[in-house]
Amino acid sequence: MKKLTALLLSVTMLLTMCLSVSAESFTSHNVTVSVNGKQYQTVAYPMSGSENGIKLRDIAAMLNGTNVQFNVTWQAPNTVNIEKGSSYAANGTELQLGDGSVKEGAYSEHQFLVDGEYSGIEGNNIAGNNYLPLESFLYNTFGIIPQPDENGVIVINTEGIQGGGIDEH
Repeated sequence: MKKLTALLLSVTMLLTMCLSVSAESFTSHNVTVSVNGKQYQTVAYPMSGSENGIKLRDIAAMLNGTNVQFNVTWQAPNTVNIEKGSSYAANGTELQLGDGSVKEGAYSEHQFLVDGEYSGIEGNNIAGNNYLPLESFLYNTFGIIPQPDENGVIVINTEGIQGGGIDEH
């Protein structure tokens, strides 16, 4: 009986460790992003490789009014909808600068749908917001490859890109 109890306890502990999302510390930095020549400043967090993790709502705000604009909506319990071609409906939290402080975050467990279809987008949830790797998100969703200029500004050019980008169906 003691062996069975010990085995069950071990399995329970192992499952708990596997299912838990580990928290990480993220230090913010501010970035300047140029979209078709218009400059924005916002907070970013380091992501995989050298990519900048930028809040999804900040990306939507910066691209609003361009040919690749999109809206972001929430569907309980854990789905984020990205609606390409729709104007972005701001909620007042967009394009805020960071203070360089360290914030706790973890892998985002949200499911991201683009035009109603599962997208495979991954990011981190930091301080209650979804931060996505800007470069990967723009390339995989619209076929855009942002480039830093000589001053470190992230340049995004949407001219010539169709609203659906490489994902259009």
